[in-house]
Amino acid sequence: MSKGVSCPYGLLGDSMTIAPARAFRTPKTLDTFIDRSLNLKPKGKFLSGFHHARELLKASVANTYVETDGNRADSLHLAIKNVPISNIYWEYLKTVEILGTRFGLNEKDVVLAFDYTDEDFYGDPQGFWIHGWTGEKAVTGKWKFLTCAIVSSDIPLKIPLISVPVRMGYNMAHTVAWCLSVVEPLVKSISLVLFDRGFYSNELMLTLSK
Repeated sequence: MSKGVSCPYGLLGDSMTIAPARAFRTPKTLDTFIDRSLNLKPKGKFLSGFHHARELLKASVANTYVETDGNRADSLHLAIKNVPISNIYWEYLKTVEILGTRFGLNEKDVVLAFDYTDEDFYGDPQGFWIHGWTGEKAVTGKWKFLTCAIVSSDIPLKIPLISVPVRMGYNMAHTVAWCLSVVEPLVKSISLVLFDRGFYSNELMLTLSK
């Protein structure tokens, strides 16, 4: 991220209403996800998902960067730098599939929603991954992500299934179609896909029709 790695989603949930066994399993699941996505070895001589998960959870609770509320940010950045970014979202999809099976996600007809989310960038906006911004409140650019989430009425929470970074000039129709292709195996069927006005595109309509 611009100043560091932040947690866009609350990972803890309402821990006061979670059974102790499930509360224990939540950080264990996060540990495993970090180890696999960043090629780290648990219980080795170097930092692993066990250490980084605690830092990420603290940052998530405080809605801040890991640098602000922890002391292992440099190690986390280095681990992220050493793997292809695709590692992270493929492992995330595997985790969603495993957890989704426990909650019967693969037996549900779902409604999906596509949206954009972004993170502020401070500094000289160079390269194709930082989208220009107004400079208001010292924000000179935005990291931009395309997100696909479940918003079905019978599921009380919005469940993000995949979020991919998008560069300037990216092909929106191709990226949306790719997201649908990797999300579809996780559910029984997709009954409806929702888009806001930012997705109004003739190319997207033709791609979805095909």
